[in-house]
Amino acid sequence: MSTKATTAEETKAAETKNETVMYIGPTFKGAAYGSLYNNGLTQPLKERIEQSPVFGELVVPVSELAKKRMEMRDKASAFSKCFEKANTILKDEEGKA
Repeated sequence: MSTKATTAEETKAAETKNETVMYIGPTFKGAAYGSLYNNGLTQPLKERIEQSPVFGELVVPVSELAKKRMEMRDKASAFSKCFEKANTILKDEEGKA
C-alpha cells in the first residue's frame, strides 16, 4: 500500500475517532498552517481536498505531528513533496486570478 493511502486512511480514522487533527499545509482562504480540527474539517478545506487530494495528505493526527514535521524537513520525503505540490497548486491559482 502506498504512503499516501496510509496517510489518508490515518487521517480518516482520526476524524472517525474524533482525534484532533492539524492542517500543516500552505495557508489559503479557509485554512491556515497549524489549524486544529477536533470536530471535522471546515468546508473550504473539504472542498480543497476534493479538488486536490494532496491537501488531504497535509491533515495529520496530532499524535503523528512530530513525525510529519520531521518528514517535512527532509526535502526528499513524500510528505515534503506533498507540501510543495500543494504550494505549487496555490501559486498557480494565484497567477490565474
